[in-house]
Amino acid sequence: MPHSSTAPITKSQFKLGLDCIHKLQHARNGLPQRSRDDEMLRLLAEGGAAVEALVRATEPGQLIGGFGDDAVARSRDAVLRGCHEASAGRVTTLYEVTICDDGFLARLDLVRIRPDGIDLVEIKSKSVDAPEGSVDASDFFKATGEVHGKWAPYVRDVAFQQELLRNWLAKHLGQLATKSQSHIRPKLLLINQSGAATSSAILDRRNYRANYNLTSKGVRAEVEHVGQGADRGLLVEVDMSVAVLAMEADAQSTVGCFQGRGIQSCMAEMRRIVDSDAWPVVTESLTPACKRCEFRVKDDVESGFLRCWGVEVGSMPNHVLTLSHIKSLQLQQALRKRQRQANVTDVDPASISDRQRLQHEALRRNRPIVTAGFASSPRAALQVADVAGPVYFLDFETFAHPIPSRVGGHPFEVVPFQFEGHRLPSPSAALADRVRLDGFLEIADPDPRRAFVDALRQQLGSEGLIFHWHSYERTVLNAIVTSLGQDRLPGDDERRAFLATLVGRDGEGGGRLVDLLAIAQSAFYHPNMKGSYSIKRVLPIAWAEPSIRRHFAPGHGTVGDLAAYPGATDPYAELPPPPVDLLQALGGVDALHALATEDDEASHGAAIRNGGMAMLAYHFARMLGSPSDPAVTTQLRQYCRLDSAAMVMVYALMRDIVPGWSQYGGR
Repeated sequence: MPHSSTAPITKSQFKLGLDCIHKLQHARNGLPQRSRDDEMLRLLAEGGAAVEALVRATEPGQLIGGFGDDAVARSRDAVLRGCHEASAGRVTTLYEVTICDDGFLARLDLVRIRPDGIDLVEIKSKSVDAPEGSVDASDFFKATGEVHGKWAPYVRDVAFQQELLRNWLAKHLGQLATKSQSHIRPKLLLINQSGAATSSAILDRRNYRANYNLTSKGVRAEVEHVGQGADRGLLVEVDMSVAVLAMEADAQSTVGCFQGRGIQSCMAEMRRIVDSDAWPVVTESLTPACKRCEFRVKDDVESGFLRCWGVEVGSMPNHVLTLSHIKSLQLQQALRKRQRQANVTDVDPASISDRQRLQHEALRRNRPIVTAGFASSPRAALQVADVAGPVYFLDFETFAHPIPSRVGGHPFEVVPFQFEGHRLPSPSAALADRVRLDGFLEIADPDPRRAFVDALRQQLGSEGLIFHWHSYERTVLNAIVTSLGQDRLPGDDERRAFLATLVGRDGEGGGRLVDLLAIAQSAFYHPNMKGSYSIKRVLPIAWAEPSIRRHFAPGHGTVGDLAAYPGATDPYAELPPPPVDLLQALGGVDALHALATEDDEASHGAAIRNGGMAMLAYHFARMLGSPSDPAVTTQLRQYCRLDSAAMVMVYALMRDIVPGWSQYGGR
């Protein structure tokens, strides 16, 4: 087949195509994308840019970079020179090598050209536990022989690169010194979860410098290691030859036209589709995963999601995609009834699971409902029937990064830098008696764990249930218990004993923590929640109740709290945008749009209006701004206090309002 004159299929486009063929089509058409590979978000969520900077510091080499024709030419020359160097027994290390061949293009993270072959190394900030400094290849496989789902995207990535580099080398063998250099060893360079950071590797201003630029593809981060020396204690290099061989037989794609095909065959079929512009019928690609599509962007008429579905789901609050935990069979049932305009109630009632039943029933009745069990005894369900003392409402903000912030710290160690909370003197107390806790915020100290726990001890006392939303607070406290047990200082035994009273001796229950989300999920559903129990979806329902709202309006009287919580219908919607200094440092004020995300019920807060934005503000203050910047600290306080105040409002909703809703006999 003749080669297409269209732009080459990039590595990121190839990965999109194996995930959904129409994502590839949207990318080829240049439609806007909420990219999960955005380099700034990687720095925050995965730390990819910082990890790459650390790798380059530990193994110096030539950085090429770029994607255009100039980068391709410079990469070709650098690889050819490296091969000639290898024939003389020398090793050449190249970073960001751009290879273009036969309609495909990829930038290779690290190419190490040795006398006996070429190491093709993909740098990932994903962690793997390698206490002895190595990983068994079998760890990446299921018992069935397939590559584990969590590793499959990474293995596909390096398998694609190997195929592209292999074809490129075959065409240039005449210019290479020896054919042995065409032997490629595919590898992943990962974060070693067992590694401990040294002073030359920790994440601070002495070691790393970052610059951000807003581009058409989102905010791009450039991170440089500027410290004195660096070591590989946080890194582990894994030979992926066996896993890549499996992908060469079957790329494990669920897309119909790629199912059962190996990487080479997938590449050929993908190029055929692109060259002929003959795309599969879009309705064949509609799945529950569409609700999380990267091309589901806000306020944009060019939405790829809109092209696929023909309707913006947000304009249909009960669209079938809002069904919680929706399965493929359920989606197909609904689509057969009303095609892409299908409603949650179009799903066959016989297929509805227990987790979906309240939502389905509330929408069928077109009214909020409560289970009969909760309505008959809400305080028992809230676990406060026999509680006489105070009850607390607690929210955390944390930072986690593959590069630890403290010497001796481990990758992705949780840094608990903030908590805010509220207290009612008793479970039945009026909202007028609410007290805001002093809270805790520490940005300058890279290791605030002990100060965090000490502040919790002082403000929570020794009795009273502590409500939180989702399991995250328990997860954070369990992580602190473990880490304090590994590097004990005076007072840590007492701190761990206190934390055990919160999470229970086994960390799983029996302590003072109570997950209000878990109770809500089994108690009620309101049609306005749109399939989610995110606190940000439930709060507007409580805010609509005058008996609740007046205790957070101007003149509410709670000492030390905000003068008033804002918003006509939703306090979160009225929080101020992030400080201008922060946005300008991250590529300009338009960076806010690149950060926009949606919370869901599995989120502990994800874009200062949610936890991801709080994490970003924390990182900015530590690495780019000032830890005492009032524009940042004030917003961190305001956001986190609203999260904990929201729990008070939802608790009051569940205690006083929800029991009066229409009852449903299930559960």
